Amino acid sequence: MKIGIKTMPFFINYGGILQAYALKTYLEHQGFVVSLIESDLKAIWYKKIKRYIWNMLGLNKVYFKQFIKNNFKFIQTKKSISKLDAIVAGSDQIWRRDFFYEFKGEFFLDFAYKRKIKKIAYAASFGLDSWDYTQEETDKYKNYLADFTGVSVREDSAVSLCHQYLNVEAIKTVDPTLLLTSLEYDKIKSIKTNREKFVFIYWLGDVVKLDALITKANITIPIKFVRLKKIEELIPIEDWIWNIANAEYVITDSFHGCVFSILYKKQFGAFLNQSGGTSRIKSLLTMLHLSDYCMQNNIDEQQLKKRIDYTAVFKLLAAEKNKSTSFLCKSLSL
Repeated sequence: MKIGIKTMPFFINYGGILQAYALKTYLEHQGFVVSLIESDLKAIWYKKIKRYIWNMLGLNKVYFKQFIKNNFKFIQTKKSISKLDAIVAGSDQIWRRDFFYEFKGEFFLDFAYKRKIKKIAYAASFGLDSWDYTQEETDKYKNYLADFTGVSVREDSAVSLCHQYLNVEAIKTVDPTLLLTSLEYDKIKSIKTNREKFVFIYWLGDVVKLDALITKANITIPIKFVRLKKIEELIPIEDWIWNIANAEYVITDSFHGCVFSILYKKQFGAFLNQSGGTSRIKSLLTMLHLSDYCMQNNIDEQQLKKRIDYTAVFKLLAAEKNKSTSFLCKSLSL
């Protein structure tokens, strides 16, 4: 069976790339042949802008392109209908209105509407707790989703939004990155011998806010930074995973920063990034009973040092993973 994944375009986003890698890898483990579906470039400017952003943000660096080249196979939208048996929309913030608005219909699989091909959404996210689509858009996307075999979303709030606005009874499933174990990511993470203690800070939002947090904190061991707004701090995806896996503590305002901290059983502190959407981090931490590790106005070192009971966390996670894999199997008729 051949499956296509329709997800966010790959820009400067460690989590975005890794969630696609995880879903692809999980489906391949189930025996599927998996491709990622690219836009058909309805507008010539799309390709030009994509190239410009890649260059401007540093994605022209060999290590990003090489990871994508080594791990993904792509197919264009028009070809996908005749060459695939099923399409999975997701994961990540594919249904966030202000992300790639010109191509939003593609993330609701408009190109496959009423076509004889199985369509599901897996762990799709609106990114926000509120509904900001117009009535015309809402009616259109409601029709598209009525053509789906199954719909799952990533956050509790998204379940409510689907019910209230799209007439869809969605279920909540885990982000694809949580379908794999740390052992799977060990296969792609960098191999290094450095064992010095360090704090890893992965930050998406306001660097001024972060600087203020660090100034107030009393962090006594070296800090390694990856702040997406500082291009010079970009590192290979494989090194990003290694940093989380080997850090003494992780401080992040990133959903996937939290996910990988959990997978590698790290002590971590999570901050809510308003511009990136807060619902996804809140939903994740609530699900795993880790809300105490969501920090507000300061880096709470005492909380960072408070040992997380990962036996209890992984018991909760196992139940959520079972529900998620059952949804995939049922929707794809495995």
